[in-house]
Amino acid sequence: PVPTPIQKVAIPKLLYAQQSALLHAPTGSGKTLTYILPITETLWKEVEDANKDGDIDPDAMDNGVALVLLPTRELAAQVAGIASVLAPPG
Repeated sequence: PVPTPIQKVAIPKLLYAQQSALLHAPTGSGKTLTYILPITETLWKEVEDANKDGDIDPDAMDNGVALVLLPTRELAAQVAGIASVLAPPG
């Protein structure tokens, strides 16, 4: 899949530069994946590192935390569904 314009601009800043971002783009432009992918990528990296080091249980609930604030319950449910598919177990 080809990234959308918002994804092309924001994902490198969120993932590699670890900058904060306020995303504004039309509905259906890929904003949810734009901020969820860097979060889940970081969580998967933590799990991978834990598996290599053997220091922590990769399935523990307190390994990594991300807070996403959303304006409505409906949007929160939608984002939670997407995040639960992409995030590592735990």
